[in-house]
Amino acid sequence: MKTSNLHPNPTILNIKYSVFLAAFWGMICVLCGGFTSVFLLSRGFTNSEIGIAMALGNILGVMLQPLFAGVADKSGGMSLHALTLLLSAAVAIGFIALYFVPSPLLAVGVVFVLTYAVIQVIMPLTNAVSMYYVNRGIPVNFSLARGIGSVFYAVLSIILGKLTVSVGTDVLLIVGLTLTAALAAMLLAMPDFKEFSEKDGQPCARDSAGGRESLLGFAGKYKGFCGVLAGAMMLFVFHNMSNTYIIQVVENIGGNPESMGKAISLAAFLELPVMAIFPLLKRKFRSYQLLSFAGIAFTAKACAYIFAQSMPGLYLAQMFQIGSYAIYIPASVFYVNEIMLPEDTVKGQSLMVGAGTLAGVFAGLLGGFIIDLFGISAMLIVQAVFAAAGAVLLLIYSRPYAETNPSAWRKHP
Repeated sequence: MKTSNLHPNPTILNIKYSVFLAAFWGMICVLCGGFTSVFLLSRGFTNSEIGIAMALGNILGVMLQPLFAGVADKSGGMSLHALTLLLSAAVAIGFIALYFVPSPLLAVGVVFVLTYAVIQVIMPLTNAVSMYYVNRGIPVNFSLARGIGSVFYAVLSIILGKLTVSVGTDVLLIVGLTLTAALAAMLLAMPDFKEFSEKDGQPCARDSAGGRESLLGFAGKYKGFCGVLAGAMMLFVFHNMSNTYIIQVVENIGGNPESMGKAISLAAFLELPVMAIFPLLKRKFRSYQLLSFAGIAFTAKACAYIFAQSMPGLYLAQMFQIGSYAIYIPASVFYVNEIMLPEDTVKGQSLMVGAGTLAGVFAGLLGGFIIDLFGISAMLIVQAVFAAAGAVLLLIYSRPYAETNPSAWRKHP
């Protein structure tokens, strides 16, 4: 019946959304995470070429995101549901093309960059899926679903680590295609967003990305936020560099793709319990305090990478995920939501995500060239310097800004 579509069972919808998000983060694991280098190295890429390919993918993704967001935001245009399906189909074509085009290097690189960029475009849309339902009065638990996505990423990392050793890297493309199909299936199983509107008796909150204020005007309005963005970008130079070139780090201390998968999964597993108890932490500490703490933990993790001389040492370094990434993600979302006026929060969240994306461009290029010219040890030192600089910027800029801005903590005192 139509009413069941307009008023879906929240429990069923949350299950579908959790599977949807797990499938997406599985795609990230396959092509945009720790197995990126594994796949491209198997196709003959050098470390520098891997960095260039990932940088181009990130840059293209940043350019395409506002274009596709505009398509979804236009009244009477393509729904978010349909747009995400279309982009998923493009990713599926990319996986198939990579499977059948093993060479030459340029052809593989072009297909990889395009597929990588489209996955980056889908990323903010997966968050928007939950917000669109919430804005229409249907409770979707994003935090729980995101935690389930992390657990699936962890489990898949272990499985892929074993499979790439025993079967080969082509298995990554088969798994990626399967996950893309699962993501599309969940989208088809969830009610289309165009079925929800004010005429249905469920007024929709504003879904656009805010007003037309320039970036310079925005920066002037939230002066300290530029320092926070700079700090976030520095932290994610370390985060992206260590994730992109983790296979090189692992092999340097005697490991292989299977042990790399275990290291990645350990960090991902640790995210769920921390994200689950984050509301409790939020009651005791302000978001800027948690954000600053995450910066310090990122630095500690970067230093632990330097001193890890064996796989047990690397596993120990991964334990710092508890205080770094697992805290940073929810803390950054709350921080932006609390210090900004309602009409600016979407833009603020986009800028925080954009800082990480730009960091990925820089990290990919810099990390690859450093490894080829100076070796793994030099890269570990450089990424630790970036992490420390990011932590200092957050310590300096997050607190003064949060306490002097008139709208600070207006939503969550």
